[in-house]
Amino acid sequence: MCFPFIINGQNKFNKHFDSKNISILELNLPWISSINITNSKSEFIEVDYTTRGEYKNFTFLYSKLKRDSLFIKEKLISNSIKFNDKLSVHKNLSTSLNISLPKKLILQLYVENASTNIYGKVRSINISQSRGEIYLSEWNSPGLINTISADIIFNNPNIKILSNLKKKINCEESNSHDVLEIKSVSGKINCILF
Repeated sequence: MCFPFIINGQNKFNKHFDSKNISILELNLPWISSINITNSKSEFIEVDYTTRGEYKNFTFLYSKLKRDSLFIKEKLISNSIKFNDKLSVHKNLSTSLNISLPKKLILQLYVENASTNIYGKVRSINISQSRGEIYLSEWNSPGLINTISADIIFNNPNIKILSNLKKKINCEESNSHDVLEIKSVSGKINCILF
């Protein structure tokens, strides 16, 4: 189900998926600027996608269900953006995604440059994000984060964090058996504890 609403220079799209037979959610979002992920109180995956800027009408979310996996991909409308005009450098595209999902899912997230906020829990996670920031609140889900230069900020983590960075992480050691592995070229890892 898709309901587009045009509000004050932005486009909004809402989609709902029954997760009863889904165990893996893959999000491929190459143009996303902001992502907020929380847990839903139901068995539904709820997606709210917003586009803004001069190119707001040129992206959309494509979804496909294959066996036990749901794939959601951000796509450009083919041949819609001509970057060769002289004014294209001054035009912008900003997209954001708010998604709520059940805790039982495995989440795979592929992003270029965004502010990623995850407040929910998942069975496991695999994030590949080149740049930007990744905020993980009260994190205890195992998985892998690959980044080039994205900074990763934990708020009260409750998981063992392993990193390939030479700089020591300021996170307290957790007694958890679950492990979150972080591979980064130059991103920073910080923990906020209270």
